[in-house]
Amino acid sequence: MESGHMGGSIDTNPDLNIITTLKHILFNTEDIQQLLPPITKWQETETKLLTLHQHRLHAAASAYSWTAVCEHLERHDSIPRLRHAIVEASAQYQKPEKGMIKDVRIRILIDHDGHIRAEGTPMGEPKVLETLRNDTLLHIPLDARSSGFSPDSRYSIVSVDSLPTTPGRYTMYKTTYRAPWDRARERTGITKCAPGEREVLLFNPKHEIMEASLCTVYFYRQRQWVVPASDTGGMQSVTKTWALEAGLCVEGLIKVDELQDGEAVWLSNALRGFFPGKIRL
Repeated sequence: MESGHMGGSIDTNPDLNIITTLKHILFNTEDIQQLLPPITKWQETETKLLTLHQHRLHAAASAYSWTAVCEHLERHDSIPRLRHAIVEASAQYQKPEKGMIKDVRIRILIDHDGHIRAEGTPMGEPKVLETLRNDTLLHIPLDARSSGFSPDSRYSIVSVDSLPTTPGRYTMYKTTYRAPWDRARERTGITKCAPGEREVLLFNPKHEIMEASLCTVYFYRQRQWVVPASDTGGMQSVTKTWALEAGLCVEGLIKVDELQDGEAVWLSNALRGFFPGKIRL
């Protein structure tokens, strides 16, 4: 374990923030007023996901003993405050034309004193509203009847890190300290790859898979999808919780030496939803 990972400099760094990242969608005002089904469905899903993001932030604050933050996140107005921060961060971007949507990446940061701020970044060009019907956060594609995906699907190439990562608070709760995941991507040579193009799996000293560098990973075992158990030291991501609560996967232990070259997996995060990957050893 490197100096400072569990105690010292990282945990006591006054600039450390707990964070969560999500996708916010900008709609045309007229489309919203028409109560179009894809929009109302997304708004319901976004509300549910925001609650999971709140729980994730609270769990991190509790793990770090940030009492003031816990108290803020336990207040009845905590969800509206998070939503307000999201709306403010995306307000600088022009709403799309009628029949179009615009995705915005939102990063919520909370400091030791409970101050909430959010940063917004556009995700690509506006898209046709109808594409929302196929959003994998609305329709999670994990299917117990199948271990694969369509042969013509675009998939992420998934490698395995060359060194283990020591679990700790910093690997289990998302903060502005990102060194372990950045190092794994550097060792694999994928730091400049576009999101979703390449991934790398982190494993602990017991050679148990923890998670991917930017995603949760799902393996098909005994006719069900298995996600690395929380006690391996990886994060309890929002999409992981979402899929577990929906009964679409179970937690389990996946060892590095079990992996098969060419094996199909699913990956997920709160920005891209669920997308396919293929193991390359």
